[in-house]
Amino acid sequence: MDALRTDRSANTSLLVARLLVFVVLGYWAFGKAFAYLGLYPLYIGEVVLAAGLLYLIHRGTIPVPNQALFWLYSVFLLVVLGQASYSVLVHGQPPLEVVRNLAVVYYGLFAIITFVLITRFAGSNLYRDVLERWLPRAAPWLLLGGTISVIGGIFLASSLPKFPLTDSVSVLYYKPTDAVMPLVVLLALWLRGYLTTRWMIWTAGLLAIAAGRSRSAMLAVGVAVLAMVWRPTKRMLQMMAIGALLFIFLLVTDIRVDLGYREVSARQFLANISSVIGSDEAASGLDATTTRNKDWRAAWWDAIYNDAVDNARIVVGLGWGVNLADHFGFQTEASDVNALRNPHNALLGILARGGWLAASLWVAFYLFLLYGLWQATRKFAGDRYRQDMAWAVMLYVLASQINGATDVFLESPQNAIPHWIVVGIGWALIRDAQALALPDPGKPPRVLPVPDPPVGSGAGIGRPRTPALAAQLAKARPCPSLALDGDRGTCGMAPRSDHVCLKLDGAPVGTAWQEHYCLGAHRACPHFASEAASAQPRADARGATA
Repeated sequence: MDALRTDRSANTSLLVARLLVFVVLGYWAFGKAFAYLGLYPLYIGEVVLAAGLLYLIHRGTIPVPNQALFWLYSVFLLVVLGQASYSVLVHGQPPLEVVRNLAVVYYGLFAIITFVLITRFAGSNLYRDVLERWLPRAAPWLLLGGTISVIGGIFLASSLPKFPLTDSVSVLYYKPTDAVMPLVVLLALWLRGYLTTRWMIWTAGLLAIAAGRSRSAMLAVGVAVLAMVWRPTKRMLQMMAIGALLFIFLLVTDIRVDLGYREVSARQFLANISSVIGSDEAASGLDATTTRNKDWRAAWWDAIYNDAVDNARIVVGLGWGVNLADHFGFQTEASDVNALRNPHNALLGILARGGWLAASLWVAFYLFLLYGLWQATRKFAGDRYRQDMAWAVMLYVLASQINGATDVFLESPQNAIPHWIVVGIGWALIRDAQALALPDPGKPPRVLPVPDPPVGSGAGIGRPRTPALAAQLAKARPCPSLALDGDRGTCGMAPRSDHVCLKLDGAPVGTAWQEHYCLGAHRACPHFASEAASAQPRADARGATA
């Protein structure tokens, strides 16, 4: 019965994991058009979120990461939910509008679902499979979807049918800040050698279109490249040299590719750069839309900030049911479900609706997240796949924050859901990195009495037990409790009954094995404690001899 229950649990976990992969690839390939699958207010993202929450209830317990950022998000969520209740009960704001505006917060539940799934599959070659197999195989399909969105969303938008209850969202839709996110991932994969150059050429063309049409997308790509400079490779130097030559070529020849709203040309890139770091006059002379949009956003942001300062909105803001475009007088022509409601800056939107308390928790969360990912890239120096995954997650979060600072980005499901799924991966990576810390040398390690489980029982913490793994364990011998260096078999550890910690042939001995496969539980492994206990007397002897 236990084995049957374990198999069912594994099948459920695999189903939910496939759902998450499906929606991420759909959002990456088709953006807003994929997000509108369904019928307002029930779209595909909400359906998958409900499935994920049912999965958490089905599991019964949630492995809580011992991380400050996890508790920061939990406090942030509770504070905002309290504010939302206050908005409805005291201010009388529409509940449906409150729920819609809370999307920037409650989509964070996808991070918890993702973290639980990764914990469920701990010990597997998850990160290696993602980097070497899944994303490279998905790359051509993502690029094809992005190209179809460019053609349909830019050149055929007026002739394509629209989604129900909308007057502006066609069945193919292109938005550069949405489209640039998977391209940043593919760029990072290519720079680290996981993606072939032929796909990178296609990626570069789509990056040029996104960067030409959006300064935010251009900044996201620029920051990603600058962040990767910290880990220089031959491919990076080649890319920078080729990019510089292409820009000089466009500048000299003055070639322009008209994309309707904006063009792809050296002139347009100069206008984008000038509007960000240069003078508005110079940018306006190259492209008047850059200065006009910049001034419109700045005026709205100033109004929100001045209102928050003048009215001392510390604990509660305007409320989560307020349409900020209507309230501050920046509404556009749209009047249906697609009416503008967010100020093109996630942080200022939270400040306006939730006050200084909610905004401070939001900033603290992302500071802890980025710091934890940065530390993870350093601690995973001996683990290529986790280190590269940590870098990719950090780049993705940085790019998301850049887009979220100038666009309605983290409030939209096509961006928020992939973003929070990636954050969930970041939580798991930070958890693994924290587990690599050695015990305090001033304190003797505590050897935990862990009984040897029967062969093939699957007791322990590690990767999920599958029928194939169970067959392998039936032929394997359990390792002696305190024989680390001489054993390359299977280490079964209590207390879980549905996981095992499998040591592969040729795997490194010493604490590196626990770091790679026990995934945070290596402190409880008797091997780890035994190795640390034997190392301490040797260190003391060396100190006495010296």
